[in-house]
Amino acid sequence: PTGKEGLAGLTAEWMRRGAGGRTRADLDVDLDRLGSDIETDVSQGWLTWQGDTLTRSWPAVREILLDVVTRPDFPADELGKLRRELEADILRTQDHDRSLNRRFYDRYLFGAHPYGLPPSGTQRGLAAVKKGDGRAFHKAHVRAGNLIVGFSGDINRAEVDAFVDALASRVPAGVSDPVVVPAPTGPKGRQVLLVDKPERAQNQILVGHLGVPAGSPDIYALDVVNTIFGGTFTARLNQEIRDERGLSYAAYSYVEADRYVGTLTAWTFPEKANAVKTLDLLVELLATLDRDALTKEEVDFAKKYLVESFAFRIDTPDDLLTEAMRAELNGLPPDFLATWPERIRGVTLAEANRVREQYVDADNLLISMLCTAASFEEPVKAIPGVTTVTVVPHDTKF
Repeated sequence: PTGKEGLAGLTAEWMRRGAGGRTRADLDVDLDRLGSDIETDVSQGWLTWQGDTLTRSWPAVREILLDVVTRPDFPADELGKLRRELEADILRTQDHDRSLNRRFYDRYLFGAHPYGLPPSGTQRGLAAVKKGDGRAFHKAHVRAGNLIVGFSGDINRAEVDAFVDALASRVPAGVSDPVVVPAPTGPKGRQVLLVDKPERAQNQILVGHLGVPAGSPDIYALDVVNTIFGGTFTARLNQEIRDERGLSYAAYSYVEADRYVGTLTAWTFPEKANAVKTLDLLVELLATLDRDALTKEEVDFAKKYLVESFAFRIDTPDDLLTEAMRAELNGLPPDFLATWPERIRGVTLAEANRVREQYVDADNLLISMLCTAASFEEPVKAIPGVTTVTVVPHDTKF
């Protein structure tokens, strides 16, 4: 929530550190003895409690998991430890240039929108969390109508139903108050953000704009367009930037989408001497994608690649469950995974070009580069269409 950014993830982990009368140490020892684990994760849209267990250990792990989700103790002595750990994770990001640039990219792409802040929270937000906040968050959001349960592996339907019934009986019925997620606005013109970090020999570059939510019927064609542009090792981006000119070791693009928003982003990481050339070329390639029609050969290859590689997204029980849960959380239809390959096959050349024209916008981009800014403030102004150049210190607190 506003002013306490990071509370959701902190609450989820706090629940794992004491539940049903067990301390954090008790939970760790019991799960280790059972050859099992329970972990938490947080994204912009949801919290996850996930784990693995041996089949013979499931009855005992079931009770532990039920306690963690429905009977957390929120031990007071864990709050300070947890806050310090999460703040340390944020600080460690400053040593990882790719992650750090992504943090600033999201912040400036989305601006004041909730997605402009990392789901892990901010130092200011975590510092504002008080003792009662975790329990209040749990009471408001851990409700029967909010929970989605998924299993994979050696478990039968009766066991699943018993767990779901037990879970629903131990939390309040209904759903939490609806969340209104406003539509983000995105960049106007070509906006350059220089994340200033001293003595960078290699620069991290992200260039992109908003896309479509996961439920958009155009997501399939946009996947095809992205695959052509930068979704594979042989795609346009990597061929031009790496293979033809040797400006960077690799260059890729990707479509990201959840229930509410989506993005289209290109990424590369040239050495300092090649950064401006690489950036010029990347923007030029985006402009070409925006302007020129795709060919039938490109579309056919992209569709074939996506369909044939889809099996690797679901080739283990864990992968299949992850994809199924993501689809459910994003409000996608029950047959989404089963019909995905056929929907990709069904993308026509005309549809791919319509989506390309509609959503690829090379005139309105956020260009985020982590670099030693003094070397680049003037050169980036020469990129055609640049409207603003903003320099921000890499250790800026959000």
